[in-house]
Amino acid sequence: TPVIPVWPNRNIYVRVFAHVCNDIGVCGPNSASIPLNPVQPEFDECSNGTHDCDLPMATCTDTFQSYQCGCREGYIGTGRSATNRKCNEINECARRTHDCLASNALCINTVGSFACGCMAGYTGVGRVQSGGCTDIDECAMGTH
Repeated sequence: TPVIPVWPNRNIYVRVFAHVCNDIGVCGPNSASIPLNPVQPEFDECSNGTHDCDLPMATCTDTFQSYQCGCREGYIGTGRSATNRKCNEINECARRTHDCLASNALCINTVGSFACGCMAGYTGVGRVQSGGCTDIDECAMGTH
């Protein structure tokens, strides 16, 4: 490898040298050292805005000499705005990947997520883990 990262987070790299040997193949203290490759400066594409991540629906993660895009939760795609598969919102209600109750509750798609609600005549939050929806007793309440 021409460049060895010693401390990549601090942009410190070691340049690796090759020895030019004499014509009989002897490489020693009198041989010349030449750099194999110039050192490429490392910069953070995510911080300096030179990435093509589909913000704010995607995240940008800096890597050595590059970056990676990824869609946030509730979105699907490549995360890159330069492609046809940017981060598209997932409709959890249409895909049935929500945790709203199957009966007496409604799934409401929201940007990047979903919400559950109870149908008319029921009370609660409509989610399985939260007790679902409870029938309102209109007779007992005198609201019939």
